Amino acid sequence: SGCTFSHCTAYDNDGEGFETDYAASIEACNASLNTSHGIWLFQDSHAVNNTCDSNGSGGNGYGIYASSSDNTMEGNQVTDNDFGIWCTSGNLVIRNRAAGNTTNYSVNASATYGPIISATGEITSTSPWANFSF
Repeated sequence: SGCTFSHCTAYDNDGEGFETDYAASIEACNASLNTSHGIWLFQDSHAVNNTCDSNGSGGNGYGIYASSSDNTMEGNQVTDNDFGIWCTSGNLVIRNRAAGNTTNYSVNASATYGPIISATGEITSTSPWANFSF
């Protein structure tokens, strides 16, 4: 609770790469090849500008998993995980990039999130909050 991870690496752990409780920050970190989730946010936390790659070798691992409310996921890149970004209601999901995940985004309808753009070619959306799926 209340901690900050900045410019850290969580690599090849047996479980989560990073796991928070309340009011924590994970910024500019790398979580890769962990058997469960790359980043697990519980409540009132945020994950900003992180890279989460190839998490979930134990099955059902998320690049970023928000299991409660009032979390922010912004500017992250999630690639080649079982699932990219998964969150429950009451979370904010903006400006993320996801590719190569079994499912790139699973965002509860009552969460607040930018549009998820999955078209190829030229980007025509003008939303500064857009999330990309490629």
